[in-house]
Amino acid sequence: MKRPRIKFFLREDYYSAKTDSYPLYVRITYNRESVKSSLPYRSNFNHFFKESGRFKQDGPENEFLNFFEDRILTIWRDLILKEEEISAPILLDLAKGGKKKSIRISEYISNYLKKLEKSSHHSPATIETYNAKFNHFLNFIKSINESNLRISQVTYKHIQEFDLYMCSLKHPKKDKGYERSTINKIHDLVSQLLNMAENDNLLAKNPYKKFKRPRVENKNTIKYLTPEELENLIDHDLGGNERLKRIKDMFLFSCYTGLRFSDVQELKVDEVKKVGGKWYLVREQVKTKINVNIPLIEPAYELFIKYKDDNRYNLPGYIFPKISNQKTNTYLKEIGTLSGVDKTLNFHCARHTFGTLLLSSGMREEEVSQLMGHTNVNMTRIYAKILPENFELMRESMEKLFKKFGNGEK
Repeated sequence: MKRPRIKFFLREDYYSAKTDSYPLYVRITYNRESVKSSLPYRSNFNHFFKESGRFKQDGPENEFLNFFEDRILTIWRDLILKEEEISAPILLDLAKGGKKKSIRISEYISNYLKKLEKSSHHSPATIETYNAKFNHFLNFIKSINESNLRISQVTYKHIQEFDLYMCSLKHPKKDKGYERSTINKIHDLVSQLLNMAENDNLLAKNPYKKFKRPRVENKNTIKYLTPEELENLIDHDLGGNERLKRIKDMFLFSCYTGLRFSDVQELKVDEVKKVGGKWYLVREQVKTKINVNIPLIEPAYELFIKYKDDNRYNLPGYIFPKISNQKTNTYLKEIGTLSGVDKTLNFHCARHTFGTLLLSSGMREEEVSQLMGHTNVNMTRIYAKILPENFELMRESMEKLFKKFGNGEK
């Protein structure tokens, strides 16, 4: 069995002009995997031998390096005798006084999700999505009888086989397999996790750095309603079905404000405020935690008045009835069929409609981005590449665009 290779070196890309020195690092290579870490010394090449990895003048620095190298080799021999797992990250961590950190990937995923739950940066829906994606990887390692796979043992071969596994799966809600774009998003999340493991010295190198995801052709599948389709939807009475009318009203409110489903569901009466004689919707978005200040145009205000005091279906203080996104989208498909909209409606289509119609009306991308609470204007460019000057002009543009639209329930 080959012993680990240990190399002490100066990190040349971390030069400090102030001290004319480089930080000292150690690199441990074992079974073709390498890991490196900083050590508590700095020097330059006037005082350090690059070839031998030692200081030119004997002293406490070289004594430390000799001790540290002996310690790594002692740990290596001890792990061999105990027949325990050995890897470069484990040797480094134990040499630096840590406990053996090679844990099962299932445990690492669980710990990561618990951290997300404690933070305020991710919504419960996002964490649930992450959990579902990670479960695909956990189900994969279970399928190859490696449920106890350590995070330090994840290899390029695992990633290749995981990709084939995902390509062979049938979607539980569709009569076909997973889209390539969906599989790539799952890969992205698992790769992000393995990057963290590498930074934690639990993994020598993220195998995703060699893995190339098949490209997905951008088919520009943004789904939105044209002004004509929106008008048809507004005018249709849906056969007098009150349940469908409530869903339609929530959808239209999103068309008028650009709110996501999660924000419509959590929207409270006290978040609609009158400022300078005009009504505005002011709230922190559930998904991004970004504050938005949206002018409430007439048809949106009419829907607000209609529902704000209606406690038959909604909770006190909230504007709209509580319902799941999945159930809402099921009803929207029925609404689309009844109203003659030749598209499979889902709730996010309303947000796309808001963004696309505003851009096509002449509003600038930066202003639409502000109204939609995008973190980057590039996200807004998805809707269109179109072009007023202040917030009041934004309101006028919206009023002009939606003036002819009532909510169908005067």
